[in-house]
Amino acid sequence: MFIKFIEMERLLGNWNLLKNDDFGEFLKFTQIPWYKRKLAEYSGIDISIKQNGDEFLKNINSTFYKNEEKIIFNDNYITSGTTRKKYSYVDDSVLVEIKGSYVNWHEKIYIDNRNLVVEYIWKDGDKEKFAKQIFKSEK
Repeated sequence: MFIKFIEMERLLGNWNLLKNDDFGEFLKFTQIPWYKRKLAEYSGIDISIKQNGDEFLKNINSTFYKNEEKIIFNDNYITSGTTRKKYSYVDDSVLVEIKGSYVNWHEKIYIDNRNLVVEYIWKDGDKEKFAKQIFKSEK
């Protein structure tokens, strides 16, 4: 567990959206209504990741979506609203398995060129699809 705390330090901080890649397609997959998807395309998104004892808190703040989630590396699902999430730390990335009320997907959170990257991976039939958000540090 201690190793994860040291490795997670790179992700800690406040992050502002720099770029969306196919994020609208991901929102469509998760069955977000079209008007909220349009709002999401033009909204800023802030993410804050902080350590709180043995767990981490990820806050998402945007015009179209607000959420606080606990990141706990214990191989158990954590229920948040209508979704269940399980976290692991592999190869300098937080991997998240999400089971939603309608659809399931995976997320990968990591640092690339000093930016926080959140990748979304889902299946559309037999085809794997990807979306990505890139965040810059507030510093």
